[in-house]
Amino acid sequence: IQNALENRDLDVLLNYQTLGNAAKLSVPTNDHYLPMIYTLGMMHKDELLTSVFEGFQHGSISMRCFQIGNS
Repeated sequence: IQNALENRDLDVLLNYQTLGNAAKLSVPTNDHYLPMIYTLGMMHKDELLTSVFEGFQHGSISMRCFQIGNS
């Protein structure tokens, strides 16, 4: 997903279910995934996308945060 974000590959991001078992395990329900898609839909073509945080909490919960635009 990080690679797709960096490359703005919306086809991969929208069709994450086709990425195999890891994607199915990572997103068992899309209620936490879809807000990212909605947010990316508001991004302008030339806006900067910056990774702010990426890591794990409690050994199993993956977290990824990004910023759109300049601040």
